[in-house]
Amino acid sequence: MSQNNNSEMNGMIFLMAILGAGFIFMAGILAVLLALFSAFMTVIALWAWNNPRVFMKQVILPKEARLYVWSGILGSLILPMLIVIASGYMQFTVPDDYMPLIAIVGYSLAANGIAIILAKIDEANAIDAQTIDAMPPPQSIQPRPQIEKPKQPFEFATWDDEERR
Repeated sequence: MSQNNNSEMNGMIFLMAILGAGFIFMAGILAVLLALFSAFMTVIALWAWNNPRVFMKQVILPKEARLYVWSGILGSLILPMLIVIASGYMQFTVPDDYMPLIAIVGYSLAANGIAIILAKIDEANAIDAQTIDAMPPPQSIQPRPQIEKPKQPFEFATWDDEERR
């Protein structure tokens, strides 16, 4: 066997390693941006905790603000517990230093996930309301006119119908 194939394989492995590291780096950047966005939205939600507030032409109700914060808190508690349970079943260890990061990811995913789901539901309800408003008003249904009954009763033809001469 020739040693030339080995160098091609090493180049391919190196390329895959670089691509994998790039994907991991991009996922880290995305996680940091999501956490910063969640922190910003949490401040806005706390601002609208008791009174409705207008932010960027959107009204944030206290009910929505509380739901955002409480769902985030619940996510920050549930995700670490699920990871600890999964690590027990799959027999791997998660360093304790990662638990705050996992809690931050749980907060971000839960709070923003619930907000996105509720926005989609509100959007669908608004579209339904628009289609109902766009429908024409119901018209009264007129009764059908009565069809006159024929004077002679209907009879089926017989098989021996031939023209009579």
